Amino acid sequence: NEINNWIIFTNDITNVKYLVQKNEQLALQDMLTNLPNRYSFWQALEHKITDNKPFYLLYLDINKFRSHNEYYGHDGGDKLLIDLSERIGSILKKSDYIARVGGDEFAIILSNLNNQHDCQIILDKILECTKKPFVSNKDENFNISISIGAANYPNDASSVEELMKFVDLSAYTGKVK
Repeated sequence: NEINNWIIFTNDITNVKYLVQKNEQLALQDMLTNLPNRYSFWQALEHKITDNKPFYLLYLDINKFRSHNEYYGHDGGDKLLIDLSERIGSILKKSDYIARVGGDEFAIILSNLNNQHDCQIILDKILECTKKPFVSNKDENFNISISIGAANYPNDASSVEELMKFVDLSAYTGKVK
């Protein structure tokens, strides 16, 4: 009854762990802008509502993005999305949450705001950062305009679906035709 030999099996799971992490990243992150994607945003918004603390939700849409894509090509459109996400991200606080939720649409959860005036200050900063010309991948300067909708939880809506409808309608009514 003495042990004479040992048999040891080992398996390197480094690659498996890497692939699992990569899949999680693909499921929750927009690969172009490295921002959270629509699915991740919905999770964050649901979590924020369950906290039951007031916050503002912003919904941004680039006006005439399709024309921009046609003129500068999809690479130019991608560059615009990346540049815009970086500009907006530089304005926000760490407690805020920005995500790319559609082709040319971004959603922002503004935490720790006390009133509509504070929200308006952030809106003005976002609009101001879009007034500076963007540079195309052909080194041409161009300008864009955006539509922004804003909603407050819980004053404007009390569920994720209602809040998203409200903020989308708010952005749509401000859209330049």
